[in-house]
Amino acid sequence: MCEDDPPSAYAGLSDGLGINEEILCRIDLLKSLQEDFECKRCGECCKQQSIAFTERDILLAANKTKLSSDEFIERFSLSPVMNPGELEFYRLTIGKIGICPFCADHHCTIYDARPQVCRGFPFLTPENVQAAFEMENVIHLGGYCKAAVDLVQKNYKEQMEEETK
Repeated sequence: MCEDDPPSAYAGLSDGLGINEEILCRIDLLKSLQEDFECKRCGECCKQQSIAFTERDILLAANKTKLSSDEFIERFSLSPVMNPGELEFYRLTIGKIGICPFCADHHCTIYDARPQVCRGFPFLTPENVQAAFEMENVIHLGGYCKAAVDLVQKNYKEQMEEETK
């Protein structure tokens, strides 16, 4: 159980689904960090991260750009990726310009229809959720999101101050 949660906070999930309670606490930490995160609009994530689109992401982004799903896939050269046992998704390859085609002046032109991987950046990324399930004591930040690094350092400092009281 998480340190400050009542004993029943995760009972249904951990008992009913067989998910280790510590894993749920780790995911809860990632959710908390994501909620506290304030993007500084530097645009570095648009240059660095690989962008995966689910079929739902494609529908939303295609609608935003006034394209059909097929037109969207073709125009932005999305490549289907299928891994056994995982969701099918499409990969947007950052082109020769080295930045997401939806990034203009450090802002996302499809922000309200951006893919889930972008919505979850920098904490609720597939890498961090996988690390939580594998019980790794790590938060992947990629080293390029200064605002995320600053938030983690601030939280760590506050935690250390609390423990020394």
